[in-house]
Amino acid sequence: MTAATLEVLDRRPLGKPGRVSLTDFLLARITENESTALYAGRHRDRALAECWAQRQLVHLHQDPIHGCRDDGWPCMTLRILALPHADHHDYDRSWRPADTSLHVMSYGRHRRGN
Repeated sequence: MTAATLEVLDRRPLGKPGRVSLTDFLLARITENESTALYAGRHRDRALAECWAQRQLVHLHQDPIHGCRDDGWPCMTLRILALPHADHHDYDRSWRPADTSLHVMSYGRHRRGN
């Protein structure tokens, strides 16, 4: 973890949403997924490749040339990438896409069996 990440985590009370940036949130979830992927048996390489691809997307969106900012209005790509983790205690509901033509909101309702 970088010193900047540790500083953000030190300022954020454990379990309090909204105190961590979306990019830091995503990178932490990807790191968790990489740890799990190591035990994915014959699917290990694919699981690690998916983590690598997600990490590249996050880093691409951190590049100022790309044009995305993480200042309270993150890009829709990162918001969608975070949706599978919406039940995590650090997930900030303001990241949830309000309306898209992709009908991404049905995923969360489907997971809860609604």
